[in-house]
Amino acid sequence: MPDTRLRRARFSVCAVFMIHAAAFGTWGTRIPAIKHHVGIGNGQLGIAFSGLAIGLVVGTRIAGVVVDRFGSRPAIRVATVLLCAVLLGPALADSLAVLTAVLFVLGGVGGFLDVAMNAHTVVVERGYGRPIMSSVHALWSVGLLIGALSGAGAAALGLDPRLHFGIVAAALLVPSFLAPARLLAAQADAVPAEAKLEPSAKARPGTGARSTCATVSTRAPASRRRRSPRSRSRWPRAASRVIRCRRASVPSRSSVREVSSPRSA
Repeated sequence: MPDTRLRRARFSVCAVFMIHAAAFGTWGTRIPAIKHHVGIGNGQLGIAFSGLAIGLVVGTRIAGVVVDRFGSRPAIRVATVLLCAVLLGPALADSLAVLTAVLFVLGGVGGFLDVAMNAHTVVVERGYGRPIMSSVHALWSVGLLIGALSGAGAAALGLDPRLHFGIVAAALLVPSFLAPARLLAAQADAVPAEAKLEPSAKARPGTGARSTCATVSTRAPASRRRRSPRSRSRWPRAASRVIRCRRASVPSRSSVREVSSPRSA
């Protein structure tokens, strides 16, 4: 049974997932209004989306280094607040260049937070001792639905995207400050000792040859399904490969004799 600390951490990381999804759900539903406000066409909108995609790639790459150095909890605390702040950027853009730039920042922060919150979920899941990732991602879908519904309602009411995004950012800012406070400490991100590579799992002489032999021997019978003259001619080659691999994996008598005999002083 997980303790109170783990349950609070799970609740907090679920809240972070919902904040992340609600922000992007809000942005996604107001794309037509933002496109009309900036005055761009479909092709130019695609260029702006490239900024979002590049930002996602950059953010995810940076997040791995930051989480590994400082832990997932500090990364989440900073990224959730930044996500609420940069959410206003697309609504305030007045040109293609500005929209592309702010979408790059939005994608970078979103990708950064995505990696950090998933990394922390792995830590919480390790404490639970059972899979919880699917339930956490299910709540991300709930957050996306909430953001999409709010965007649909704002669009139906003819609400300006700047006002709409400002309301959503203010509403998400409070849980963005509160939710990370219950996350696990940064020391919990350390990899447990039992998860590290054991000496018995390291490479030993002949292991590669034996694995190659196993691969050849398990794949070879699949050719029996189609008896073509060309496939029949390959059987002697496959057999010779297996024989050579097995000979390579077995040490010679001279090498065994050298190892077993004591060295002269």
